[in-house]
Amino acid sequence: MGISTKLSAMGLLCCVMFACTTTSTASATGASTASTATSSFPIVDGPKVVISDLKVLDTNAAAAGAWSFQENLQVKNKVFGDRSYPVEEIPKEFTGSNWIRSACDSKNFTGDTLALFTAPADISVFVAFDDRVSPMPEWTKGWTDTNLDIVVAGPLVMSIYGKIFPKGSVVNLGPNGQSAGCVQYFVLVK
Repeated sequence: MGISTKLSAMGLLCCVMFACTTTSTASATGASTASTATSSFPIVDGPKVVISDLKVLDTNAAAAGAWSFQENLQVKNKVFGDRSYPVEEIPKEFTGSNWIRSACDSKNFTGDTLALFTAPADISVFVAFDDRVSPMPEWTKGWTDTNLDIVVAGPLVMSIYGKIFPKGSVVNLGPNGQSAGCVQYFVLVK
């Protein structure tokens, strides 16, 4: 890729869609998208990102084994590999996204790095955190609240935080920061 193409792609990643809006709608089946919200974080559609080197460092082997890379996030997908909690509402910006299914029991992990992978391209990584997690874990400093939410196993609201990672950088995902009265985060990639 030439330098002008690379700069143009980076400009597109950094400059397109600084404001996104979602509107709540319901279908005949009752499935819906997330409520109206505006995001100041760039949410750009592009080629689907594939994570091929996900490493989960959870010391609970059963929880570590429940993590997996998934394609095409949709309503009714189960967000945890060790629970049957379905997605009930997704902002349109994230419908069809590739994502990482985590383990709910990973919320008990207390080390520094819970999971990691290498960015295969310039990508945006989004983490959906249970709104009951407070305060946010230290490792999320530098991540931006998109002001968009995913609803899981209603009425569990998960706020979506995003951060841009350049190609080749290591994405380190830390602990949930809280284990009581909440669920583990899960990850979306664009």
